[in-house]
Amino acid sequence: MNIMDEKKLEYNFAITYSDHPNKIFATTLSNLTNPLEMKEFVSTYSNKLRALTPQVAATYFCKYYGWVLAGFHYFHSLNYKVDMSPSNIELQLLYDGNHDHYGLVFKLVDSSIRSENREQIEGNIKEIYFESVLPLLQAFVSETGVRIRELWGQLCIGLHFGYDLNMKEAISDVQKYNLQHDFTYLTKKMEPNLSNVSKNPLDITFQMIPSARDPETHQRMKPSCCLYYLTEASTDKCYSCPRMSAAEREVRRLKIMENAN
Repeated sequence: MNIMDEKKLEYNFAITYSDHPNKIFATTLSNLTNPLEMKEFVSTYSNKLRALTPQVAATYFCKYYGWVLAGFHYFHSLNYKVDMSPSNIELQLLYDGNHDHYGLVFKLVDSSIRSENREQIEGNIKEIYFESVLPLLQAFVSETGVRIRELWGQLCIGLHFGYDLNMKEAISDVQKYNLQHDFTYLTKKMEPNLSNVSKNPLDITFQMIPSARDPETHQRMKPSCCLYYLTEASTDKCYSCPRMSAAEREVRRLKIMENAN
């Protein structure tokens, strides 16, 4: 795709470089490290999600943010750099009236790109995760009380699925090599103390479960719970929720198959 095709960037990575026409709330990511700004966002987003706990706002944010970070790695795979500092990313909460859905997009305030040497990229990856991502997740922990491992798990969903998407859409072997190199550094070689733990929280192996609609195929279990079941609209946990037992999941799968026929 055209590297700055805004429709594709939004569809693939929730990244834009103009205001979303349906935005109802906006603040920069740097503002979210301010407790008052964070409290306002969590309160607003939780209310729109009809969440029973503010922790839902934190996990849902991280689901989106993982895809944004996959977009960051997409740029790097082409040897380009965009300013991913928290002050240059405006978080926008939007309302889709056609589907009665609240979502998030991340606007690049300065969307200019510049060429970058491969030798600089590992340092840039480390910088964004240690100086931007980690403080932001810690701010959500402080405001909502959610465990940080739950947030890393949600972040991993977008990161890993985004990596798969980037590999699928890569336009050259060189880009594929760059994606593999950067992802290996991020998940295997970068210092593990992102969460003051011995293991890098981004280095995960997905547990595979039978597909909800085709028992002959498998799908990934989520690495952590998104807490959807703690919203007013929920009737149960997600099919791929790690908090669901194998027996519960099989009952759900059979019900899904029955409703599909």
